[in-house]
Amino acid sequence: MKADSRPSPDDGCIPELLWEGIQVLREINRKLQRPAHDPAPPTGSPNQNDNHKLEGKLSNIEAELAELKSLITAEKGEVVKEAYTVKEVARKAGLSEFTIRHACNKGRIKGAYKAKDGRWRIPHESLVDIRNNGLASE
Repeated sequence: MKADSRPSPDDGCIPELLWEGIQVLREINRKLQRPAHDPAPPTGSPNQNDNHKLEGKLSNIEAELAELKSLITAEKGEVVKEAYTVKEVARKAGLSEFTIRHACNKGRIKGAYKAKDGRWRIPHESLVDIRNNGLASE
């Protein structure tokens, strides 16, 4: 590793695209941070509209990073399926089957559907979202 002891793609432990995403997130974070006692942006800093654009870009980058994380996990031997059972999602997300089933019944898991056998199926994208953000609030 480099002298500052931060991992880099040169170390072989971070894929290049993920590294680029991390760098962009750091830059956006620097631009968005302002001292709490200074409500007005300093001269030359982004205005409110620029901040809104940056926040939108940040959301897109976070979604892309979540997808990259799921792909990296898949490369490590985890099988990626189109949809999972309640039991599989509960195990992978560290939640109880009751919690997942209840969330499905309340419509809190995007894209969840009942299969022909009457049991819930949860899309892979929703599993990734639950892992990264938890369940949507009621």
